[in-house]
Amino acid sequence: FRVKFATPRVRDVFNLLPGDVGRPLSDVTNTLIDDDLYEDIRQVADRLQPVEREIRSRGGQCYLLRILPYRTTDDRIEGTVLTFQDITTRKRAESDVRASEERLRLLIDSVRDYAIFTMEPDGRIASWNSGAQRMFGYAGEEAIGQPVAVLFTPEDREAGVPGVELHRAAREGRAEDARWHLRKDGNRLYCSGVTTPLGDSEAKGFAKIARDLTDSRQAQSALEQAHEMLDARVQERTAELEAEMRVRAAAEMRATDLVRALVATQEDERARVARDLHDQVGQQLTGLRLSLERLQDYCRPDEQAIGEVARALSIAHEIDAELDFLAWELRPAALDDLGLVAAVSRFLQTWSDHVGIKVEFRQARMESYRLDRETETTLYRIVQEALNNVTKHAHASRVDVILELRDTAVVLVVEDDGVGFDTEAPDPGLGLPGMRERAALVGAELHIESTPGQGTTVFVRQSTARAH
Repeated sequence: FRVKFATPRVRDVFNLLPGDVGRPLSDVTNTLIDDDLYEDIRQVADRLQPVEREIRSRGGQCYLLRILPYRTTDDRIEGTVLTFQDITTRKRAESDVRASEERLRLLIDSVRDYAIFTMEPDGRIASWNSGAQRMFGYAGEEAIGQPVAVLFTPEDREAGVPGVELHRAAREGRAEDARWHLRKDGNRLYCSGVTTPLGDSEAKGFAKIARDLTDSRQAQSALEQAHEMLDARVQERTAELEAEMRVRAAAEMRATDLVRALVATQEDERARVARDLHDQVGQQLTGLRLSLERLQDYCRPDEQAIGEVARALSIAHEIDAELDFLAWELRPAALDDLGLVAAVSRFLQTWSDHVGIKVEFRQARMESYRLDRETETTLYRIVQEALNNVTKHAHASRVDVILELRDTAVVLVVEDDGVGFDTEAPDPGLGLPGMRERAALVGAELHIESTPGQGTTVFVRQSTARAH
């Protein structure tokens, strides 16, 4: 088998020189890790059947090898044609997509306080995380393939609630519910959940995130029963003597204590759930989403690989959005436990570790100074939103955060060295109106300074009249 013609790129595989035309191909050295190439050429020449397979080089490149019989215009066989298509980038992208999907699967499966599962368009369960197994009692192999209606109570199944929920999610983009569900052992649990379509329509199925509120529901029922008992006793004792009035007052005091204890318990539970979501899941999802976005650029122009990455990125976006929505309603625990300075410092360190942007935090005279609960929460949320804008839009390499006590005010400054924006232009979608509204609710002043190419600075000033 002698060389008749070769393109310039063939030198990536064979050490061919212009004068090698006419030489046996077997005399020409190559970079391939393959002992069957020449046997494949013989088989194509003998059987006139093409060969197509993947082949690797010693330099780590991957090629799609095609060997075809070479026919002349008068239909005579005069050798074979070898083509080598470099598919290294595609193979690496496919490997990266598989690794990303596996990381996403492990991440979802590690969330044990929330049931997270997906459904086919017809409502059959398609995936099932460990939180769902803990909540509903079904192992993954038991749940997958079953209709989601198995998790609903008999009366809800009879009323068609599972189907109604999927239809509403498909029509409105989400369907929230809070109702009793059924465990594998037949016991009931009260769940709050959100169902959303996967992708742009219900054709790809649905995802649901649910949390178990049975304890708080039972506590609410106990509280309602306590109030009912109290009302009955009040009606019975209105005409009684002062001693009986004292008994009623004591009963009311006990009811008040019960309410206070219940509220405290709920706040503790919210703080715990918020801490788990923020520290364990939220930042990991942000890192995963950024990795997938970078991977999407690497995959170009392979449309198939881009599609696979886009689907994984879409699922990550959906889960991230739902977790953010749930966590947003809960209180950052560090504010209650350690105060604003410690909470902001811890958040900045965690954020910097995940996004890879350097943060410098400075505070002055704030170590033991506390504002009221609502104000500390507002300042903490403004820091979160400002850094979220840095992550998404600023392309910054450094962020400085200052929190200091001045004569009559607490001042917060968040400054980055990113691309900046025109503050006179229409709202660029940075959540600035929301930040201003938060500050206004507690009587704080918020100002934003930014110039394209020169970074952005957020100033917040809060009167010390709200200290405690």
